Amino acid sequence: MELLDLGTFEANLKMLDPSFMAGSDGPWATELPAILLDQIQGLTSTEIEKIALRWADTEEFKLDRIGVQEAKDFLNQLTKLWRERHSDNERVFLWSSL
Repeated sequence: MELLDLGTFEANLKMLDPSFMAGSDGPWATELPAILLDQIQGLTSTEIEKIALRWADTEEFKLDRIGVQEAKDFLNQLTKLWRERHSDNERVFLWSSL
């Protein structure tokens, strides 16, 4: 979220407090904040490309072998999901595990 100009990593981490946690090693279900989803919703294709390039250059993405195209696909899918769910006042969750 820091790459989306939504503040520092530490501040944003507090917004991603898991709604469900099976254990200290996960898995976790975390509600994605509306402010993040609204920010992603407003991105142009050029901005998505720039963010995807920056994400793909992070240590985490490199370790998971996630490239630029996968990052772009994720942002585009997240935008589509938010459009569908937001109109129905539904929330969006991220499922993650180690």
